[in-house]
Amino acid sequence: MEILLVTGISGGGKSQAIKFLEDIGYFCMDNIPIVLLPKIYELFNESETCHNRIAFVTDIRNREFLHNTEDVIRKLKANKDIKFSMLFMECSDAVILNRYKEHKRRHPIADDDTDNAKAVAIEREYIGELKDYADYVIDTSNYSIWDLKREITKLFGKGNKQKGIKVECMSFGFKHGIPTLCDLVFDVRFLPNPYYVPELKNLTGLDEAVRDYVFSMKETQQFMKKLTSMLKFLLPHYEKEGKDVLVVGIGCTGGRHRSVALTEALKANLAESGYSATSMHRDMNNDFNHRYR
Repeated sequence: MEILLVTGISGGGKSQAIKFLEDIGYFCMDNIPIVLLPKIYELFNESETCHNRIAFVTDIRNREFLHNTEDVIRKLKANKDIKFSMLFMECSDAVILNRYKEHKRRHPIADDDTDNAKAVAIEREYIGELKDYADYVIDTSNYSIWDLKREITKLFGKGNKQKGIKVECMSFGFKHGIPTLCDLVFDVRFLPNPYYVPELKNLTGLDEAVRDYVFSMKETQQFMKKLTSMLKFLLPHYEKEGKDVLVVGIGCTGGRHRSVALTEALKANLAESGYSATSMHRDMNNDFNHRYR
């Protein structure tokens, strides 16, 4: 049985993480005192449940039980019938406070004498020690909700794993920020920009006219050849080190023309070489990147 303990800072994304874990097959339970985990495991084990991947959330709402954390984790990790791991959801104070402000909500331990800022500081004192035991830490300070879903799936979505490393090719615009999930990032702003060609301005890198323009240049062809060759060299080594997914980001100014065309070409080149490759265009449709709340 796999048991995943999810904890972290309130407002850091635990609720969304649990939803995404459910989507990939976890049986999830929220607001569970950590001292109860061994007993809950025994109940699941005795009932011969079909659930073999279980995720629990514990946080500041159960702070009276946090002093037993080390003993409980040690006991769970010592059980050879359990594959135990722990996920800690982190976030900067500024982003957390802004989330509470936007949603007009109070921190779980805030009251008339304790505002949200003070509550966050108190929580870090209580919950901070749990981070030392975490196998995984996700900082959602700069994540969109889609970034979080992708990271949860990348870390824990093992149900439909394909043979061999998977390559996720992502186009983006530097003016919208570099995607935090990228393992490798390549800047293609050295190529002439189709945006300044009137008949191409309102098209995207998915349109044939833009693709033809971008790849009509010798430097584009050389870059794509070298990039594909380098990745074909790197991928077996990443796979050897146990990496299941490699996210390759290709960025131009706005993420609409050059990066899109090259991302599609890279996906096709890798697929032809036998790799499982997908493409995603984060900024192609202007400000589609809604920030995670």
